[in-house]
Amino acid sequence: MEYLDFEQPIKDLEDQLIKCKIIGEESDVDVTATCKKIEKKLKKTKKIFIKTLLLGNVYNYHGIQTDLIP
Repeated sequence: MEYLDFEQPIKDLEDQLIKCKIIGEESDVDVTATCKKIEKKLKKTKKIFIKTLLLGNVYNYHGIQTDLIP
């Protein structure tokens, strides 16, 4: 999958999750908790990106400055 520049945080988290799962498969180390933390952070990051993109488009459409969005 190709990512745009602004999607880099999502790509980084997905890469971390893949590496975490590989470590768990190749060793006797229990990485379940770590993988869950990464999955939770990935889900939260995606949610923030979606809200930002949707709100940004709505505010741009109505002529409101998007740099005021937290």
